[in-house]
Amino acid sequence: MLFESSKRPGGLPSNLLRILSLSVLLSLIFSPGGFAQSMGQEQIEEKKELDSMKSEMKDVQSNIDKTLDAMSDLVKQMSKPPDNEIHLLVKDSRVEIIPGKFLEGMTYNGKLPGPTIRARMGAPLKVVLHNQSREQTSLLFHGLMLPQSVSGLPHKRGGAVNPGEIYAYQFIPSQTGTFWYHPQVNHLNQKTLGLYGALIVEPAEQRHGYDKDFVMMLGEAVVRGGAVTRPGQSGTGGAETLFTINGLTGNSIQPIEVRKGQRVRLRLVNASNHIIPISLTGHKLEIVSTNGSDALEPHIFRDTITLNPSDRVDADFTADNPGVWSLASEIPAQASNSGSFPGGIACIVRYIEYDAE
Repeated sequence: MLFESSKRPGGLPSNLLRILSLSVLLSLIFSPGGFAQSMGQEQIEEKKELDSMKSEMKDVQSNIDKTLDAMSDLVKQMSKPPDNEIHLLVKDSRVEIIPGKFLEGMTYNGKLPGPTIRARMGAPLKVVLHNQSREQTSLLFHGLMLPQSVSGLPHKRGGAVNPGEIYAYQFIPSQTGTFWYHPQVNHLNQKTLGLYGALIVEPAEQRHGYDKDFVMMLGEAVVRGGAVTRPGQSGTGGAETLFTINGLTGNSIQPIEVRKGQRVRLRLVNASNHIIPISLTGHKLEIVSTNGSDALEPHIFRDTITLNPSDRVDADFTADNPGVWSLASEIPAQASNSGSFPGGIACIVRYIEYDAE
C-alpha cells in the first residue's frame, strides 16, 4: 500500500480527504479569478490609486507655488513707493491777492489754491498731510468714491491731524475726471481761509482730445478795509467779499492765451459758497464732464455754465474766433471789485496771433 488511512464510517479515508482539500485550495488560489489573482488585482488598483494621488499632489503643489508667487509679487508691489507721492503742508499764511491786499488765512504749501494734484486711474496715490498750523485739520477728496478709512469722517486714530502731526492718505483712484480736495466737514471753515486745491485723475492710457488744459478754481475771500482777514476777526472798515480765480482777482489774473484752431479745456471748480454763472464771449462752451462724470453723451453746448457750490465742470471750446475775449461771471458783484471792472471772477482770453490795432 502506498499509504495507510483510517476510514470514517460511511466516508473516504482521512488522508484522501486531506489531499482533496489541499487540491481544492490550490485550485482556488491559482485558478482564474482565484485568490492569487485577486491579490494581484488589488495591488494593481492600489498602484493606480497611488499614482493618481501622486499626480494630484503635484497639481496641489503647483497651485501652492503659483499662489506663493502671486503673494510674493503682491508684497513686492505693496512695498514699492506709490507711483505718485504728494506732500501738502498746512500753514497759517499771508497771501497777496491784489497789490496791497493780503489774505490772512491758511494755505497748502504756501499757495492759494494748493498745488494741482494729477493722478492716473488705477495707479497708487499717496498724499501726505503735514499740519504746520495752529489748528487741527483734515482732508477730503471731494467727489472721489473712496474707503471710509481714507475719506470718511476723521477720528482719533486717523484723519484728524493735530498741529505738528503728519498723516498719509493712500488710495488707488478708480474714476477719471476733475475733483478737488479741502478739509472735512468739521473743519470746513478752513476752506474759506484758503485750504483747497484741484485733483485731476487722467485715464490709465494717456488720451485726450484737447491741446491746452486750464484749471480754474473759483473762490472767495472776506476783506476788511485794506486787508483780507479771517471771517469773524475784527478789522478796519466794512467787510466785503472778493471773488477770485486761482487765488487772484481782476488785473492780477494772467490772460489765457490760445492759438487759432486749438482745442482748449477749462476745468472749472466752484470752491466758493455762491452760485456762479460763467461765460466766454465769442464762443460756445461744450460741457464734456460734470462733477467727475465723463459719460455725457451727447455733449451739451452752452453760452453760460452755472456752477453751484462744490460743482466741477469740464468745458471745451474751439479757438476759431480770433480776438480778445472775456471769461467772467454773469453776476456784476462777482466780476468786479466794489464795482470796479475787471475784478473778481473775470479774466481775458487772448489769441496769440491777434493784432489788436
